Formats: sequence, structure tokens, C-alpha cells
Amino acid sequence: MFSMKKFLLTGVAMLLWIASNSQITLYSEDFDSQNTMPESITVFNFDGQNLVAAVVDLFDWEDKGWIVAEIPHEPNHNFAMNSSRLGCGTMADQRLILSDNPDLDIQKRIVVEYFTGTWCGACPRGAITLRDLLNKNPSLVPVAIHGGTHAEPMQTPEGNQVLRQLALGYPTGMIDRVKFQDFSFLAVADKHWEELVERRSSVPTPVVFEVIPEFNPEGNVIEVKLKLQFYESYNGPFAINAYIIEDRVVGGPDYDQANYFNEDPTSELFGRGNPIQGYEHRYVLRKMLGGPWGVNPHEHSIPNEIQEGFFYEYTFTYELEDGWNPDELYLAGYIKLRGGNHNSYETLNADFVKLTSPTSTTTLFHGDPSSQVHIYPNPANTFIEIAIGEMFSKDYTFITVYDLKGRVIAIHPHAGHKTQLDLSHYPEGKYYVSASDGVHRETGKFVIVR
Repeated sequence: MFSMKKFLLTGVAMLLWIASNSQITLYSEDFDSQNTMPESITVFNFDGQNLVAAVVDLFDWEDKGWIVAEIPHEPNHNFAMNSSRLGCGTMADQRLILSDNPDLDIQKRIVVEYFTGTWCGACPRGAITLRDLLNKNPSLVPVAIHGGTHAEPMQTPEGNQVLRQLALGYPTGMIDRVKFQDFSFLAVADKHWEELVERRSSVPTPVVFEVIPEFNPEGNVIEVKLKLQFYESYNGPFAINAYIIEDRVVGGPDYDQANYFNEDPTSELFGRGNPIQGYEHRYVLRKMLGGPWGVNPHEHSIPNEIQEGFFYEYTFTYELEDGWNPDELYLAGYIKLRGGNHNSYETLNADFVKLTSPTSTTTLFHGDPSSQVHIYPNPANTFIEIAIGEMFSKDYTFITVYDLKGRVIAIHPHAGHKTQLDLSHYPEGKYYVSASDGVHRETGKFVIVR
């Protein structure tokens, strides 16, 4: 019994069959059996391992050239495969991406860094703009960089350096730290953020990127592992970084938020006071572990010229500071191009995860930490239970599981109060969960560790 999976090959239409005996058959319209048979196909998985699939046959059928090869692992692990290169004829430099959706590429997460301050009466508008963007696109990576005055209670040394170099006003923000040609500056007003996020959404990424945090309560230390792999050749130089972000920060009078919209009946901030007492500050930058511009550790361990399949991981270690709430801490990370000036630091890919702590009873939420999708246990081993909020229709809600690259792994109807999923046949790694009833949609994240 064969099952069919679609593959993407840059510039070439291709189809792949995966057989129960780990044998694959694939075709390309740019290839026929007159080409020299390649000896093997090299498959790169996310752990940086190269799996060699031996080519065993070559034939023509329906005006297409077909290759048959043996995959050296179990069929139910095929979702771990991310990329392959075919070393034959005109296809020697092409790239193969596993996907259930022929229009799907590697997931690109967009970083929105916006400049704000408690003293800034217009800045709550920027927070609302970011909230609305996250509701439309929960995969965004949100970062609020506070500053502007010496009295700002949530300022950071690294954030102040970025502000001095790049901020032109408040609230302004940077989308992937890209300087768009039709804008004079890198930081733009919040009214433009949605448009620029949409533009960046159509830009493919050459690299898969993952943030894996660990919290050690002894010493109050966190380790933040950044893990990346390129799926095409690419030229740098590059920089990586990790941010510590605290959500839902509320403090004393110094944390009260100035509000220019207190007397504007068209604003949701109408009547909340100026300043707004007890204001909840979202996605507050606490620390840039690699400094304001990122790093290339160990004397350029990430070379300027990347070859397809290049794999790298690096770990930052940091002792959490007093006053931070570990149950509201998140880790953001990215890999960027590192140009000759600070206006040329384009983000290639990023990730955003919640730091779990011994006192945390929630999960690794994807996007807004107030998500209506609750997952237990997390990390998981052989199963998870998924509970959803009251806003969902109990009769028409479906649970969809995606892997790191956005591929659909499974779809289940939601069964009553909780849905239990068997994970015994899933590889270790990070997965996304989406709950949808056709009207509402929320996402979560879980990790399988064995």
C-alpha cells in the first residue's frame, strides 16, 4: 500500500511516493533516463545528520524521468526529513522540501520590535496595533523596547543602544530590522506595521531556526539553545541573538502608562485615565543576551558562505535578575544578516517560546500567552491532553497538529472537554497545535522529549 506525499523542488515540478519498505519513487519534468544515474540522494534532517538514500532504479514513464531510492530509516519517521539534493544532470543544484502542501515552504517567523515608554502618551496605541497583529498572525515574535528617558523603569542597556541608533519616534517599530525601499528609515510608525508584516510574509527563508530554553531553579539560571540549519546555500555574514522577554509587567506608580487617548471616545483607551494606573505592559524586553546587534560566536563559527545542509547550535547562559516573574518569561531568538551598518540587519528567521518553570502550570504557548489552547503534560513523552476555551464550539472544533516546518501531522475532532493524542509514533521535537471551529482559531506548542 503506497501513500503519496508531495514534494517541492525549486523550479521543477516533482511528485514523491513513499512505500512501506522505505523506498521512494520520484520524478522531475527536467530529467529523463538518458541522464547518468546518481548513486544516491542525500537527505538532511534537523539534527544535522546526513542520511544517504541509495538510488536503485531509473526509468521513463508518461514523458517523465523517475528515480527509485531506498530511505535508510523507518517510514513513520518520514516527517523528520526536511531537505534533499539530487546529484544528477540539470537537477544537481536543486532543493527538495518535504510538504503535504505543494505551496508550503519553511516557516518564517517575523520579528516586530517596537519602541515605547511609560512616559509616551501615544505608545498604548502601538501596543494595541501589535495585539491586533498577533491576533491575525500568532507566529509573530513581539518585542517591546522601552526607553526614551533616564527615568524609564523598563529600559535596558542593549535596548538603549538600539534606540539611540534606530528609533526616530514613539511608537515606531522595526519589522525584521528591514529597511524598506519606500520608507526613509528602518523604524516606521505603527500604522504601517500590518502592511510591512504582510510584505515580509511573502519572503522565503533559507534556514530553519529553533529556540530551546531550559530553566534551572538552583541558581535561577536559564540556558537558551539556538538551533539552526540552512536548506540552501547563502552568503552572510551572519549574527545570532536571544532575548529575554517578560510579559504582563505591572508595577508601582513609575509603571503607570501615559495616555493621550483618555478623552477620545473613539479609542478603547477612552476613560482609562492619564496616566493609566496598573497598566499591563506586554512583551517587555529584559535582556539581549548577544548584545544589541547579535554575535557570531567562537571566531565566526557560522561562516560567511553557507553551504546547503549547514547545521549549527549555540547556547547562551544567564542568571535571571530579581524582580522578574519566571512564569511570564519568554525567549526570542533570531539569525540575521550582519551588514556594514545597523540598517542592514535583516532577520532570516526567528522563534519565540515560553520559559517553563517549576511554578508554571501552563504550556509552551505559541504567540499570545493567554491562548485558549492548553496542553498537558508539556514536555510530553507518549501522549498529550488538549483542553480548549469556552469560546469554541464543542460540536465543530478540530485539533490540528503541525511539525516545526508547518506540515500537517494529524487532524482530530475535539472530543468533549479534552482530546488525548497518542504521541508514541512521533519523533522527538517541537510541534504546534491549532484549535479551530471555523470562527475562532488559537494555537499552542508542545515538545516531545524521551
